[in-house]
Amino acid sequence: MKDIIFEKLQTNFQPEILEVIDNSHLHRGHQGIANYKDNSTHFLVKIKAKQFNQLSQLTIHRKINQLLTEEFKNGIHALEIKVLKD
Repeated sequence: MKDIIFEKLQTNFQPEILEVIDNSHLHRGHQGIANYKDNSTHFLVKIKAKQFNQLSQLTIHRKINQLLTEEFKNGIHALEIKVLKD
């Protein structure tokens, strides 16, 4: 899942900085998590992209969440997004 997230973000936003961190180990045993196919359910994304410079945090989060709709249906339980700007 981590690689899929990275590839989609890289392809669609061409970021200057992109880091996808699997934090799933911090959430083991939480209700509902065991139902997913693999154990990669919680991610932190750090991203810096020129096209985000003039956008609000909310708009950026919506764009990223929309891009990852299928991944949310197939295993992502939580996505923390840290947008880095100049």
